[in-house]
Amino acid sequence: MASSRRSIRDWWRALSAPPAAAPAPREEPAAPPSSAAAHPVDWQPDAVPGAPPAIADQVIAAYRALGRWPLPQDFLEIASGKQGARPVPGSFTLPDGRVEAVEHLLHFQGDSFSDIVERRFPLQDVLDDGVIPFADCLGGDVLCFDFRVDREAPTVAFWSVDTGLVPLAASFTAFLALLHD
Repeated sequence: MASSRRSIRDWWRALSAPPAAAPAPREEPAAPPSSAAAHPVDWQPDAVPGAPPAIADQVIAAYRALGRWPLPQDFLEIASGKQGARPVPGSFTLPDGRVEAVEHLLHFQGDSFSDIVERRFPLQDVLDDGVIPFADCLGGDVLCFDFRVDREAPTVAFWSVDTGLVPLAASFTAFLALLHD
C-alpha cells in the first residue's frame, strides 16, 4: 500500500510540474453529423452512487491548485452541477464507425475510482502526459481531455486498450454535439 501511495504522490508532483513541449499538431477530427447537433443533451443523475450532485467552488479551486491542467470551462459548467451524471443521449461514433457510449462523467469526490483524479492513476503508464480522463465509457474505456497541443483548449479523445487514443472533437462542447441515440 505504501508503494501505491508513493506513486500517487509522484503523479501529483508530475501534475504540478511545468508541462513538457507539445507534440506536433494533429489532424482535426471529422466534423460531427449534422443530425447530432439537433439533439439536446439531458443529464441522468445518480449514474455513480454516492457522487455529490454539485461541486463546491473550493473543490474546483483545490483541483486547480494541485494540477497543471486547467479543466475547460464548458466542462466545469456541466460537471459542477452534474457530478457522476450520464448524458442522454450518450452514444457517439468513432471515426472507424464503431459506436461507443458514455457511462458517466467523473466527479470530484475523493477516494473513488470514478473520481477525476483517482481515475487517471491506474492509466498513468499508458496515457501520455497531458491526457486527462473526464468520463468513463461502457466497457471500461475513457473519454479524455488532450492538452498535448493546447494547454488552454484541450481536444476530446476516446481511449481504449484496443485502439489507444482516438481524437473525437475540438472541445467538450463539440463532443456533446456528437452524442446521439
